[in-house]
Amino acid sequence: MEYKHTYKGFIAFFIGFIIALGGFAFLSGLYFYQHIVRVSISVVTVGVTLLTFIIYKTQYIYWFNGITYDDALEAGEKRRKEYAMAHFRLFAIFSSLQVMFSLIMGILAITQWVDFAVSAVALCMVGIGTLKIKL
Repeated sequence: MEYKHTYKGFIAFFIGFIIALGGFAFLSGLYFYQHIVRVSISVVTVGVTLLTFIIYKTQYIYWFNGITYDDALEAGEKRRKEYAMAHFRLFAIFSSLQVMFSLIMGILAITQWVDFAVSAVALCMVGIGTLKIKL
């Protein structure tokens, strides 16, 4: 695979992500109004995890903050994949736990704002946890 400097995939992902988020929010508002925040949080969480998977598959690790294209190019394929996989693993665990948490909270009829608060704090913790991952 030729490694090239491009943000086309990143931009395409975010356009698709915004459309998907809007679509899920619209459908949630029609059919699951009482869970619109839960659904939106889950879509965002899964979206971030999907982005980390795309970065893993394409090796465009410079899409992560703090990595330059030149650093990524010099690192080589193996190190780029290991770096991206470490991020993907953290976000996949977070995403799985968040979706399960939201389902349980929905079944127990706990206010969805608890989901929002817990998910926001957890996302910040995962983000901070990625700082220890080195290229």
